[in-house]
Amino acid sequence: MQLKTHFLKSTPFAKLIIPLLIGILAGFVFDIDIFVAKSLLIGLFLFFFIAHFIIKKPKYLIYLSILGYLLIFFLGFYLTENQEIRNQPLHYSNLIEKVDSQYFLYGKIDMTPEKKEKSIKLLVNIIQIHKKSQIKLCHGKVLLYLQKDSSANTLKKGDELLFLSKLAKIPPPQNPGEFDFARFMGNKNIFHQQYLPSNSYIIQISKNKDYLEIFKEYYLKLLENNIKSPKALALAKGLIIGARSEIDQETYSAFSHTGIIHILSVSGLHLGIVMTILLWIFGFIPFTSKKWLWIKTFIILFFIWAFAIITGFSTAVQRAALMASIYIIGKAINNKTANFNIIFASLFLICLFNPLVLKDLGLQLSYLALIGLAVFHSLFYNLIYLKNKVLNKIWEWTATSFAAQTTTLPLVLYYFGSFPTYFILANPPAIFLSFVILALGLGLMAFGFVPFIGKILGLLINYACLILIFVVEWINNLPYAIWDNIHSGRTNLFFNFGAVIFLIIWVYKKKIKWIGLACFCILISFTYASIEIFNLNNKPKTIIYSIPKHTILGSVNDQNLYLYADTLLDEKSGLYNFKVKNSIRFFGAKNIHFNLIKDQILILNGKKILIWNNELNSKSFVQKQMFDYILLTKSNYLDFEILKENYVFKYLVLDGTLSVYKVEKLKLKLKEAQIPFYTLGEKGAIVF
Repeated sequence: MQLKTHFLKSTPFAKLIIPLLIGILAGFVFDIDIFVAKSLLIGLFLFFFIAHFIIKKPKYLIYLSILGYLLIFFLGFYLTENQEIRNQPLHYSNLIEKVDSQYFLYGKIDMTPEKKEKSIKLLVNIIQIHKKSQIKLCHGKVLLYLQKDSSANTLKKGDELLFLSKLAKIPPPQNPGEFDFARFMGNKNIFHQQYLPSNSYIIQISKNKDYLEIFKEYYLKLLENNIKSPKALALAKGLIIGARSEIDQETYSAFSHTGIIHILSVSGLHLGIVMTILLWIFGFIPFTSKKWLWIKTFIILFFIWAFAIITGFSTAVQRAALMASIYIIGKAINNKTANFNIIFASLFLICLFNPLVLKDLGLQLSYLALIGLAVFHSLFYNLIYLKNKVLNKIWEWTATSFAAQTTTLPLVLYYFGSFPTYFILANPPAIFLSFVILALGLGLMAFGFVPFIGKILGLLINYACLILIFVVEWINNLPYAIWDNIHSGRTNLFFNFGAVIFLIIWVYKKKIKWIGLACFCILISFTYASIEIFNLNNKPKTIIYSIPKHTILGSVNDQNLYLYADTLLDEKSGLYNFKVKNSIRFFGAKNIHFNLIKDQILILNGKKILIWNNELNSKSFVQKQMFDYILLTKSNYLDFEILKENYVFKYLVLDGTLSVYKVEKLKLKLKEAQIPFYTLGEKGAIVF
């Protein structure tokens, strides 16, 4: 009881965040008219306000507290409902449904354009709908992909575009276990995308100077002029300012497999390093007056928020900047800060601003890692005592990794189905070298205009990045570097989090029964996963994947996934990693075998599949040929009469290699000929 009282006194935001989170979660589940939600909130607020002046006796104050918690609950519920698109009449998606003819959209680029292999990716905030002579104001964000050309390459954040709207909904996953990009973007209230070829849009160059963007471009030039190695330059851009689009797939995979992918996304680690460096620099200034303390505080806050905005202002960066601000201001006021109170206060403020951010996986992992550090870091660190300062610092970083992994592991297993075996080896050098690179990077920001100093700092960043890449790739190449294809569903997630909660209780209660309950949850989770995998393995499956520009089929049997593709496929290819890889875990497979499609007829788990080619249009048979599916790929045409006379099949499958234009023409003809067909691009993969 004493521990509980002390915790609540030192962590007042713990009492506020719980009803707010419950209210937000209720808003995700239940749909109520926004007017009703607002009326309930206002009514409850007035009731609480009046009760505050009426209730004076201590024995009745508990009812006032209950009213306060209900008020915060309904505040969370209302804020969530208010953020939902259906309750925003001026959101572009609610307005375009009422437009029955062609219209143009006008919007402002809301992020630094990201260069892809064949396009420029933009996030655009739509501000106007143009229809003939009418202009309607609106809001809402869409994803645009512009064909690479001289015009697209000059675009920057703040520029405006006018384009003919042919918006399409971001498609759901097309293949088993594929990353749900539509859901990921939907959690950010982004639902539509469009590709714009050259000369299909009008650019309005922004006249307003975005000084932070100008500085960012200047700094990118500094990096490019002073770092010679392309791999080191790409890593430096990703690590220092979060521009990681140039990092090659092999390096990115190595960082992912060793459990340090987080250092490539500017987050709490980077803000913590920046804050540490700034505090260290100001520590040399001897002034101690209260006035100087507040001047120092505001200067540090300015640089922290400027760094956050320059690096893209992601959710993780917002959270880290807000927490750093609370910590620094708290220090300035009374030199006392409570870890949990900072965590809960920052989450409370972020949720008040945008409750939908709770769906963001990055935020979920960030706060779980912070809770892990607050609860378990000292426990792990105190297990080993080292006199040597260097070894002690390495152990401190190792303990940090252990603590963060303890609380984030259930979510990592659920979403990614993998675990970096050697994260304990990779994190200490990664944290140290990222500190060095970021410190040198800040030095380059400040003194890069001096040619001699810029060259030296660039050379040091170059070598530090190359050393980090070498260490990470060496660890990644060790045997069994990643424990992959772990089956973890929602039931496993529930029991795994149960184990973490019981471990947290044990840290504070120190009673062995909590360890026992944690072990029991882990045992239940492992048993359930084993049963699920056993059931999956006893059901052989055949898959026709839905992949643009490629033909890929698969067969799952006895924990093996056999892939048959029209191109060379291996575990390092982007096509495999983004489109196929997750189906291994989805089907409970353990091993994968790659094969090139060499034959026209494939028999997979008893299913007979014919891959059509033009030669078949001139063949006739005495007896009709029996197939489960006939697969039509690009560069091939159909003689419908030959098809109907010579073949019996369940469906003609229109492959992902066919263009949208060709698919639409074929669909009309197939309907006229009354031939059953299945379009992979529209309906997704076939699994049977």
